[in-house]
Amino acid sequence: MSAGWRNWKSKFRSLKSLITSFQTPQFVISFLFFPTFLQTRFSHGGEYFAAAHGNAIQVYKTYTCEVLCNLRGHNSKVRSVAWSPDDQNIISCGMDGACYEFDLLHERKKSEWVQKNIHLSCVAVSQDPQTGLNSTFVVGNHRQIQEIQSSQLSSYEELGYNYGQIALSQSLKTMFTGVADPAVKPGSIIAYKNINEPDSEYQAHSGAVTRMRLSHCDSFLFSVGDDGCVYFWEITRRGKAAGKQKDAVLPFAEEILVTRTFLEETQEVLHILNAYNPKMSNE
Repeated sequence: MSAGWRNWKSKFRSLKSLITSFQTPQFVISFLFFPTFLQTRFSHGGEYFAAAHGNAIQVYKTYTCEVLCNLRGHNSKVRSVAWSPDDQNIISCGMDGACYEFDLLHERKKSEWVQKNIHLSCVAVSQDPQTGLNSTFVVGNHRQIQEIQSSQLSSYEELGYNYGQIALSQSLKTMFTGVADPAVKPGSIIAYKNINEPDSEYQAHSGAVTRMRLSHCDSFLFSVGDDGCVYFWEITRRGKAAGKQKDAVLPFAEEILVTRTFLEETQEVLHILNAYNPKMSNE
């Protein structure tokens, strides 16, 4: 288990739990220092994490904090980092209006999409299971949601305000966006069925949405805003899909998770009781 966060000294802390036994877990805390720190993003497998600071991205091994590779290409601050579903590529966007896709194996740029005079604030990635091609969705101060494939603009949606954050569900059936425009309904969370079809809108933060993440099971959405609030959203389906989702919930298991020590003590007690049982029967 690992977690990362930052403080005002640009210090990144990684907490790892080494569970040798459930009664006496051991924790290892690693510290990494950056001159300017913006954000980190763990890979889907959890064995790596990417740290963006300034216009550079460094990829680390989660358990040893060893540097795996350095990725450069942006001319300004990196605002968002995302991993491809297979963890082989990293996609980033920045204040220079550029969106780059990096190949981790060869440590080079795989594709790029550059727009001048705009700032990109967030990137999300989906992958076609048949072709293996990545589709990148970006938002920024240009009042658009853009879908990019192979360094080409695939589709886009014109908006009346700026989006600051975007998140895609694992099933790729829902897309969530967070409004960052201070002049028009800041802090709203908008759900999309696809890039051109907004489904519902929820007013949440009193300031711009600065971070937004989905849980791996697509059941919860977490949002953070300039108002200093963190919101936890439960995601449920509507209509017939809601009934199917409820029926698909697994029942509670009859088995329980216990330690080896508990099993050994239980076996010892049972052995003692079995030894006393014949004596009590004879009496």
